[in-house]
Amino acid sequence: MEGKLFYVGSTHEFLIWTNGQPDCVNAKEYCVALQGQTQMNDRPCGDSYPFLCYKDKNTSYILVMESRSWSAAQSYCRTYHTDLTSIRSKEEKSNIMLTLNGSGVQYVWIGLYRDPWAFWSDNTTSTFTNWMSSEPGNLNSIEYFGAFNLMSGIWADDFCKNSFYFFCFTAVTKQTVVKMKLQSEADMHSTEIQQQVSQQLSGLMLSEGLTDFRIHCRKVQSYRDDQLKKQDVGGDCKTEV
Repeated sequence: MEGKLFYVGSTHEFLIWTNGQPDCVNAKEYCVALQGQTQMNDRPCGDSYPFLCYKDKNTSYILVMESRSWSAAQSYCRTYHTDLTSIRSKEEKSNIMLTLNGSGVQYVWIGLYRDPWAFWSDNTTSTFTNWMSSEPGNLNSIEYFGAFNLMSGIWADDFCKNSFYFFCFTAVTKQTVVKMKLQSEADMHSTEIQQQVSQQLSGLMLSEGLTDFRIHCRKVQSYRDDQLKKQDVGGDCKTEV
């Protein structure tokens, strides 16, 4: 993830933006094309341009002169090659420039893009949206937060400095307590033994797909069997899910 919210699984530090870019005009420019073969420009993803694929097997670059939208170009590259080109080193940048040299293309799609309005405040994601027909508009390229109309429930992007009423929420969770009684000839009061038991219980919980849990062990009184001269120590472990 970059400062401008552009990402593609690789950095783009080896290229520079065209002057004034990215500007996300009308909040619709979420994909990136090389302009003049050397500089980047954010463009509407539906625009049609030639595109640059790469083949991972032999690290080669393929310029496709057929004009397609960004998503159609990505689909083509993934079908016939590996993916749209990512630029991850100076060497890759040089090889890409050699591939484009003399092509005469004004814009060519690369693999850089951003996913707008993807994250909520609690870092969850959702595909549901309810924007007003003209929104998000990103007025003056500084509307980075969302608000909704209390009467209609329709959303709009807005300036961070504006003051509005706000909603908070508290997540409702259900806690389940599982108690297990363990009895062994091993010294269950031993910290090392307790850690081994906790690790085995944790592995069991994780294998069942449970990740939010705590394990507590409670010591119970030990007793000595004078006839067998063995110590039988009991322990009570509780798992909270």
